[in-house]
Amino acid sequence: MQENTTKEIVAEIVKKYAAREGKITSISITKKSLPGKPWVNPLLRKLNKLSSLFKVRFTFSRYESTVYAYSSNQDDDLYSEYGKNELMINFGSGAFMHPRWINYDFPGQSSYYKKLQGLPGKDFIPIDLTKDLPLQLESGSVSLIYCSHTIEHLPESTASIFLSECFRLLKKGGCLRLVFPNVVSDYQFAEICSSQSSIDQNMKIESIVAAAYNSFSPSAEYEIPELLDLFERENYSYEKIPEALRLKDSLHGSFRPGNPDFHLSFWSHSKLSNLSRACGFETYLPGQRGRSSYKPFNNTCVFDTTEPQYSLYGELIK
Repeated sequence: MQENTTKEIVAEIVKKYAAREGKITSISITKKSLPGKPWVNPLLRKLNKLSSLFKVRFTFSRYESTVYAYSSNQDDDLYSEYGKNELMINFGSGAFMHPRWINYDFPGQSSYYKKLQGLPGKDFIPIDLTKDLPLQLESGSVSLIYCSHTIEHLPESTASIFLSECFRLLKKGGCLRLVFPNVVSDYQFAEICSSQSSIDQNMKIESIVAAAYNSFSPSAEYEIPELLDLFERENYSYEKIPEALRLKDSLHGSFRPGNPDFHLSFWSHSKLSNLSRACGFETYLPGQRGRSSYKPFNNTCVFDTTEPQYSLYGELIK
């Protein structure tokens, strides 16, 4: 078989990136004060009970301060390849709501987050991923798994167990879509800032503190001179510095139930690619927001709404 020419390959790439498959009809309301309103998600849950009457579903992105109303018929079309009884799981679901998905999340610590999550056992299933694995579900019983801005809240050892459990749960050809912070960019930003004398010292310090915090949140307890010395000594290495921060931590990077929002590990495409193979996955694909060969993930009213300007996307395929 003759291989495609470069021109043909480029044409396919252009076609792929120009495609808007999965985009559905929607309207949105964006208001700065929406994230502070605890009644938003409870109200949308009630409205979604009536959505079949109006062919509309609602969802809320607190990071974008936006409420979306989108076509339920067009969204249902994205699931046409999946049977009605096929399992789909969202780990770390937060405010997520969709009738086809089962939500798992660590119980909220604040009254606001509890309102976002909804009722335990109804809107989500409480779970502590550091303790409650494996799940009581059959191997190969799940078609799709979504996990957005959750894996970084787990110690690396727990993340490995979690990915192995996802591999066990997924059907052959099933997909785990991960969304996680772009910490590598934080370190690069801090390094580039530090190398320029024209940049204000305060901005340099802020970039270093942000990089440290986003890769390992307990670093907020460390003194600034200590962090500056560490970054300089380790040459702004996003591989060595988080490990050094963990070694200095009194709890050695273990999970804090009282601070589930802490980042305890950081991820890159290369790290996840290596770990995915170790866990048995056949393929790891770096992705983009709202772009996937698994059509349900293309609805950006529902998926990839958490800090999209700061996120990386990857798909692990069994």
